[in-house]
Amino acid sequence: MTGSTTQQQAKPGGRRRVGRPRARPQEGEQPTEEAILEAARKLFSAQGFAATSTRQIAAAAGVRQPTLFHYFPSKKAILKAIIDLAMTPELDFIKAEATRKLPADVALFRYARFVYANLSTNPNVLGSPLQFPETSGEDFPEFWTAYDRIYSTLKGHIRAGMRDRLFESVQVETAAEQLFALLEAPLG
Repeated sequence: MTGSTTQQQAKPGGRRRVGRPRARPQEGEQPTEEAILEAARKLFSAQGFAATSTRQIAAAAGVRQPTLFHYFPSKKAILKAIIDLAMTPELDFIKAEATRKLPADVALFRYARFVYANLSTNPNVLGSPLQFPETSGEDFPEFWTAYDRIYSTLKGHIRAGMRDRLFESVQVETAAEQLFALLEAPLG
């Protein structure tokens, strides 16, 4: 079946032919769901959520649109999955660190170090989800719950640092916003 569009074969330059995905990826080939997420992440980062079509995502992932919709019911579902993958390591870190009794300055340093390491090594980091207007609606409650947890953790460390006289007295909300912005800056 040489030249058949129903097979995924490598094209020159390493791109796969668009077509029905294999039941099992060949050696060295990404599973279909991962390929869709990677293609979408790259396209969303390059041209924005609104300007990216599911047709473009499918083509970049080497699948047809019906296959994409088999894995994700909508473009917003793809964005949700990417955001979840990007935020899970940070939320896991916060949960694990909550069991430790560290001074606030050490806790904030460890958090900042983790965030920067995660940004540089996590392939799912999309950029700041805050830069996508689509995340501001009620379609992304999980994102806002996670954001609130991170923000509350930062405020808690700042309050503890002031209480323990590790930090100057500051406006907690403003300091947390500035710290969050500083940590998100590489994403913008």
